[in-house]
Amino acid sequence: MVNLPTTRTARPHHSRNLCPRKPSALATAVALALFAPGIFAAEEALPPITIAADALIDPNTTSMTPNDPILAPGADVTDQLSSVAGVWTSRKSGHGNDLIIRGQRNNQLNIWLDGASIQGACPNRMDPPTSFGTLMGYDRIVVDKGVSSLQYGAGGSGGTVRMERDTAALAEQTGIQGKVDYSLNSNGLNGQSGADVLASNGHAYLRAIGTMANGSNYTDGNGMEVPASYKQRTGALIAGYRFDDASGVEASVERNRMVDVRYAALGMDSVFDNATTYRLKGWLGNLSGSVSALKAEVYQTKVDHLMDNYTLRPVPLGGMKMYSPATAKTTGGRVTLTSNIGPVRVDYGLDAIRVERNAGVFTPTNTMPPMYRQWPGTQLDQIGGFSEATWQLSAADTLKGGLRVDRFSSRMDSALGNSIATDPLVPLATKNSAKIDKSQSEVSVLLRYDHQFNVNLKGYAGLSRTTIAPDATQLYSLLKGKNALGQPLIAQIGNPDLNPERHNQMNVGLSGANGALTWDGSIYYDRVNNYILQDRAAVGSNPLATVYRNINAELYGLDGSARYALTDILSVRGQLAYVRGKETRDSRNLPQMPPVTGTVGLDYTQSKWQAGASLDFAARATEIDTQSGLDKGATGGFGVANLYVAYKVTPRWQVSTGIDNVFDKTYSMHVNRQYSALFGNPNLTVNEPGRTVWAKVNGSF
Repeated sequence: MVNLPTTRTARPHHSRNLCPRKPSALATAVALALFAPGIFAAEEALPPITIAADALIDPNTTSMTPNDPILAPGADVTDQLSSVAGVWTSRKSGHGNDLIIRGQRNNQLNIWLDGASIQGACPNRMDPPTSFGTLMGYDRIVVDKGVSSLQYGAGGSGGTVRMERDTAALAEQTGIQGKVDYSLNSNGLNGQSGADVLASNGHAYLRAIGTMANGSNYTDGNGMEVPASYKQRTGALIAGYRFDDASGVEASVERNRMVDVRYAALGMDSVFDNATTYRLKGWLGNLSGSVSALKAEVYQTKVDHLMDNYTLRPVPLGGMKMYSPATAKTTGGRVTLTSNIGPVRVDYGLDAIRVERNAGVFTPTNTMPPMYRQWPGTQLDQIGGFSEATWQLSAADTLKGGLRVDRFSSRMDSALGNSIATDPLVPLATKNSAKIDKSQSEVSVLLRYDHQFNVNLKGYAGLSRTTIAPDATQLYSLLKGKNALGQPLIAQIGNPDLNPERHNQMNVGLSGANGALTWDGSIYYDRVNNYILQDRAAVGSNPLATVYRNINAELYGLDGSARYALTDILSVRGQLAYVRGKETRDSRNLPQMPPVTGTVGLDYTQSKWQAGASLDFAARATEIDTQSGLDKGATGGFGVANLYVAYKVTPRWQVSTGIDNVFDKTYSMHVNRQYSALFGNPNLTVNEPGRTVWAKVNGSF
């Protein structure tokens, strides 16, 4: 057995949106982190964290908790999630960056917030689902790379992210319990705080969660200010009743408000983005008979969003003031039953989601009708049934098989003017197709085999077929502009004739432990029929309009990590990830694929102390696509150094501090969005933050 730290530092190049803040507050927090050992020297030392060598992990699954002392603070959860091998962030500026898992993104990923799906209200993804989540607001975030289950909705070919709360389980403890958190940094995060309080008598319980964050613009390694400021406030109230350890009912309401969010890579900023989520769930366990457990849950999320190009930024010379109100409503539910038949556990049930979206672009002097409708009253429905059986063949062998059938349908309000179905610039064939309701049934399957070779080595092999339905932007979007003569033209248009993507994946992985060495790794291959490519083509008078079309493609890659204990208190670690995507017909590279990235680090761990240094690196991105306009060209590789130190003040309180990008390097991830021409060179991607000193305190009671 070896003594190892159990946490992983976040990669700085994906990690946060930062900016100048009150130096006195930061100095106080850093001083507390550095000098607390002297203040609390009389405290009884904590035992070292011990990991058994045979505690093998699943290479495809990573879990993180908000009390990890060495995860640097970030604007939203993508900043921390990008510390996982095979997970990247596409930066727009500070808040609301997009998650990428194994080269896949957007609706290729399933994101669940305490059992609810939330869809943003910005056609240009100012507010992806992860932007509504904060690490402090949940007990755990689980990342499943690839396809490991069919229970979490249709799709998820790239992976599934589950932000989970254990409210009912925590409520077993009577009395009042809670946790608090505060963090800040020197380059964009003025302050981020959270409180979580739960009161229970063992049966009835009430939980309140609140977070608050203020961010300002950050500076890159060149000292250039990058627009990235934001304000976010979240609050959740959860009430429930535990009938016993396996049964209960719970209701919750959650409010998320984001205000004055600036985006260096977009043509507009977010004036406000308000989301309200309602959840109701009930579960019964330890049942006798053919059904041993039952869970039912319903939810609804409503997002009200306003963006414009003049409140938080100057209007370009000769430009026009524009604003865009948008709404998104997601309604869904799931019923899951469990039956145990000898060594076989079967989970089966039904799920459904309806997503309704509406967005238009206006000018202050032309309030109705809109100049054009980006989302013209769209409605996308999915209803599915699933069954997944897990068979414990022996102590060393497990076989999982799954089947789900989904019905997808889509429609828009064709009576609305200036939409893809009615605008005079839209080609007639596209107009006619947009007016027709679409529906299609698809089948998904999963087969996975796990084998424990011995106490120090286990592996798995998986095959899956999953389907991704096109979203409202890909089907029904419309974006208009003007040419050099001031004449209107189509800048972007959806494709109502798109077919769903069909992903056929193979995934193989191993994890092992041999003395002081622990490691894990996976390789994968995904053959995609009807991959939805964002491309450029001639539409009317615009030869370079943004369009969407189906192609056949393939994605393949690998990711893994390792740690070696040099001594009982000193260890080295590393991780590496690679993904490649291309069209199968002519080997054209898919756009926005990350290059090889990785981390090497050295960690020191004693009873109360953790400290370490790491180097995050990326290779030069050369396998690019310039036809779509998403990749402007090759981007250079880089290496970025980081430091951290953490101290356990008491068993329940800890402080930590660190420096990301120690040498103030100027760099950017290849998958970052390009600058808006107002803020930088539109042929270059948004730079990551320069040198950033951070500090955080968290505790529980």
